[in-house]
Amino acid sequence: MVSVAPQRYTDFMTNDDLLSDLKQFIDSRISQSEQTIRQDFTGLENRFDHLENRFDNLEQKMDDGFAGVADALEQVNKSIESTNIAVERRLSKLESQTV
Repeated sequence: MVSVAPQRYTDFMTNDDLLSDLKQFIDSRISQSEQTIRQDFTGLENRFDHLENRFDNLEQKMDDGFAGVADALEQVNKSIESTNIAVERRLSKLESQTV
C-alpha cells in the first residue's frame, strides 16, 4: 500500500505563490489586450477624422458648385427677363401701329 505524505503548510504557500503568479499573468494579459484595443480605437478615430475631413471638403466643393450653378441660373433668368421685356415692347409698338 502506498502512503501519501500529508501536505505541509509550505505546500500551501507554494500554491498561493502560483495563484499570485497566475493573477499577475492574467492582469498583464488583460492590460496588454486593453492597450491593443486602445491603439485600435485611436487608429479608428484617426481614420474617422480623415473621412470627416474628406466629407467636409466634398461638402464645400458641392456648396461652391451649387453656388456657381445658382449664379449661372440667375444670369440666364435676367437675360430671359430682359429679352421678354424687349419682346413685350415690340409687341406693344406693333399693336399700337396696327390699331
